[in-house]
Amino acid sequence: MLGGTSFLGPALVEGAIAEGHTVTLFNRGVTNPDLFPHQEKLRGFRSSTPGDEDLSALARRRFDAVVDVWPNDPALAASAAEFLKNRVGHYLYVSSIAAYDSKEFGRAGIEETAPLESWIGPGRKYNRGKAESERRLHAILGDKLTIVRPAGAMPGLLEVSSEKAFRAGWQTRPFQETALDCLTYFRSLHETLHWDDYLSADKEKQVLDAWAHRSS
Repeated sequence: MLGGTSFLGPALVEGAIAEGHTVTLFNRGVTNPDLFPHQEKLRGFRSSTPGDEDLSALARRRFDAVVDVWPNDPALAASAAEFLKNRVGHYLYVSSIAAYDSKEFGRAGIEETAPLESWIGPGRKYNRGKAESERRLHAILGDKLTIVRPAGAMPGLLEVSSEKAFRAGWQTRPFQETALDCLTYFRSLHETLHWDDYLSADKEKQVLDAWAHRSS
């Protein structure tokens, strides 16, 4: 696991351990270093600048699979993949639905083969970076690569604990549908709520109660 101690990383590590996998974490040892005290930890440093990173702890190792959950810098994503391509059986890169060409979001039913953001274009840097990272990893890893494009791991209307949401009866569904449902609910109360507004504790409770009622 490249990283593994912040954002999506801990959940993926916990899931892998629960499924009986042996997990090794590679990171700087700076963010939440006390997590997973019983797992092997290799220390190093990733950088998009050639010669300014340290992946040496991985040099004499082979792994069944690598999971990279972090970069949206194509050079950073590519450097680790290039280093590990002959040391790994499979490589999982966590991208984002943001990698899709922004014009696609106005079209219903887009699929995995939909066009991605151009690296050189007007799109947001994060979106372009995720898309370009995918392209470079495909070129380096070929059939060893799996890409996932999750949605909803962002602030604003989706800032509701998934554990709480599932207890309230929430079921997995498209990101836009969930977000629009939240907007519609609050607008029905004649409240002004912007897309990227954070939810207060009271508003979070309203969303959870609405999901529970809808699922009962």
